[in-house]
Amino acid sequence: MSGATPPPDAVGRAARALREDPEPGWAEVRAAGLVRALRSVRPSVPVRAEAPPAVAALTVSDDVLQRLLRRAVTDAEVDVEVQSLRCTVSEDGDLARVAAGVAGVWDDDLEVVARRVQEHLRRRAREVLGTAARELVVDVTVVDVEAPREVTPR
Repeated sequence: MSGATPPPDAVGRAARALREDPEPGWAEVRAAGLVRALRSVRPSVPVRAEAPPAVAALTVSDDVLQRLLRRAVTDAEVDVEVQSLRCTVSEDGDLARVAAGVAGVWDDDLEVVARRVQEHLRRRAREVLGTAARELVVDVTVVDVEAPREVTPR
């Protein structure tokens, strides 16, 4: 390939030609791919949150909650990397447990680091869910230890 961009009219002509005379079997492949993609989407679990007085019920998607909790650890000044994070929702829709697996740094007091991560996760869950997260259990496990990072002088 020369790397040169074809003129826009050539691209348009090629697209029209492909639409008019598609590869044999393309429609079936395209449909099967779409069906597979739609099946792979996991529906999220609603997690009950404290609702303002004017609202009958309020829920937060467990996917959204997990992203917010990961970000809480990332944004905190704790030198860990979240390897896994799982939320367990009770049958009543309450967030019952958060389990996080983190990678810490060899020289750090990993017990203190795990407690700080636990505090950040609990605080963020309560900020998002309010009193609905009152009975929340937060487990943090150090699943990996990494070598200290070298600090490059500026």
